[in-house]
Amino acid sequence: ADVIECVSSRPDFAILVYPVITMGETTHGGTKANLLGPNPPPELLKLYSNEQQVTDQTPPMFLAHALDDKPVPPENSQLLFAALQQHGIPSKYLELPSGGHGLNGYQGPMWDAWQTQSLEWLNALHAMPSAEWTPEKQSESEFTGRKLDTYHHGTKPSWGYTEPQRDTFLVLHPKQPRDNAPLYVVLHSAGHDVHSCLECTKTVGNHDIYHAPDDFFALYLDCRANKGDWWWGIEKYKGSEVSPTEKRVMDTIQWVMKQYGIDENRVYLCGNSMGGSGTLGLGVRHGDVFAAVKANVPAGVEHVSSRMHFSSEEAPADVMFPDPPVVIDYSAQNDRWSKGHDEFTRAMNARRYPLFMYWGPFGHANNHANILKVNDLINSLDWLNIRKNEAYPVFTNGSSNDELPWPDHTDSSQSGQINGFFRWSNVKETDDSVEMTIQLISPTELTTSFRIPTESTADISVRRLQSMKVAPRSRWNWSFGAASGTVRADTTGCITIPRLKVTRDPVDLLIKSSP
Repeated sequence: ADVIECVSSRPDFAILVYPVITMGETTHGGTKANLLGPNPPPELLKLYSNEQQVTDQTPPMFLAHALDDKPVPPENSQLLFAALQQHGIPSKYLELPSGGHGLNGYQGPMWDAWQTQSLEWLNALHAMPSAEWTPEKQSESEFTGRKLDTYHHGTKPSWGYTEPQRDTFLVLHPKQPRDNAPLYVVLHSAGHDVHSCLECTKTVGNHDIYHAPDDFFALYLDCRANKGDWWWGIEKYKGSEVSPTEKRVMDTIQWVMKQYGIDENRVYLCGNSMGGSGTLGLGVRHGDVFAAVKANVPAGVEHVSSRMHFSSEEAPADVMFPDPPVVIDYSAQNDRWSKGHDEFTRAMNARRYPLFMYWGPFGHANNHANILKVNDLINSLDWLNIRKNEAYPVFTNGSSNDELPWPDHTDSSQSGQINGFFRWSNVKETDDSVEMTIQLISPTELTTSFRIPTESTADISVRRLQSMKVAPRSRWNWSFGAASGTVRADTTGCITIPRLKVTRDPVDLLIKSSP
């Protein structure tokens, strides 16, 4: 055989920016004429319409397109992305709010966005060369009946550190070997290092958030060797700029996911105190990695506020956030580190981000048994079964939310919650619709000292959609029991149904494209 024919011509991946895809109604006329001539037959139109040629062997693809592209409408990328998703091909579609064809002359924030996000996508796809960084395994041992691997980080040049990293990270195996296991990622407090953090898990009641489920892999990260670094980076709060610490943490998580065959849709981040602050600051920004995050008495919310640009009502136009993970935060109003939670919860509500918040006068506590005496809701949400590849509802402006004690009533003895009783299940999604069951949890499902309401009104948004694509300001029909109506997506493409009445009875919320 010819030598050339012995080598596959299939590319490993493709990155397509404002591409001409279809020869159908939304094609680019000049491209169609140049390729196929003035009157091409139907079979040729089909052959050159890439969205009709996708198979299970099509390589992974990253697509980027501006909504205001007139010469090559964004439907070109949308059609191909839908076909890729239908065939289960790893793919991402970045829909840019502006820039036209050429993205403002190949410069500016929209141009930068596709380059940055395509590299992140390649990294998550493990398509980028990894030879520049391989952690050094120090030992294999056993810890409480589970295999434990100890690594030294070394240094990856792209992290931007000026000195080699001395930090260690630990990988704890499930008690019973299993394929495609979930990953529980732990960030320690300022009073611990990675080893003392793991030692805490020998005793129930000692920093319970550190305790990984027996059937999970667990990754324990360290920042103690670079003490001034902490989890937010040496120069604490830099907004859109990614710190060396964040690069190190995220690269380590990705490396562990690949090395240990982790289920990429079930990666969870948690931490206590400084680690809780890091959980919010690193986790909320990385909904493309984490399914859900949980922060125990986070030592400040400045990190997340900076990374998410919470000081402004909307994120800057040149900053593209993936939909965040579901966030669980339990803090005490009599803990001096909890200052600013009023601003944090207000920003999460305004951005329509998913937050389950619990508080009470339990101080800077880490023992769940003691905290539960003050607020018994902190472990009530089944956060470790939330999946990254499934849409979720966001509840905002709920009438059943309690009044926050911050900033003026931090001496209050009252415990409270935000969104503590809302639940969802049975998520179904197609190219033009999403459906899920919404209800309040019932007293038969949850024993609590709180009074569980029989009904609550809330605005309900949908995020982390997988196949349904929502253009900014597009119209959508919705139904929820006997109620129905039509809404427009906002300028970011987020759909919100206002003031729905939720009860303990399960009701299906259906959102479908409007003709």
